Amino acid sequence: MTYLTTLESTPTETKRYESLVSMFATQAKGKGESITSPVSLRMAFYFGIPPSRAKKLSEGDAHFQRPDIDNCIKSILDGMNRGIIFRDDSLVTKIEAAKYWSKTPRAEVEVETVE
Repeated sequence: MTYLTTLESTPTETKRYESLVSMFATQAKGKGESITSPVSLRMAFYFGIPPSRAKKLSEGDAHFQRPDIDNCIKSILDGMNRGIIFRDDSLVTKIEAAKYWSKTPRAEVEVETVE
């Protein structure tokens, strides 16, 4: 009998991005301990406006292309996980996220402990 199995692997580009998130999260945290209580997250993803669409798109317009917002969220969670910002991403109880076009590509993340 033959069994087919699939091995999931994270693409190299995603791994690099998660490492970058980890680096910035570590810098933002400083020497403090990682969070061990429930948290809520607010995320905003800003994607660069391509020169070919500069006349049609404005700063802050909704971004409705790939990457999918759930993949953006997952990369941030994976980059902040394992004791960098929080002990485990299972501590996340709420997420608000949005994608926009911008002249300055970036991701902004706010972490708030839940009482």
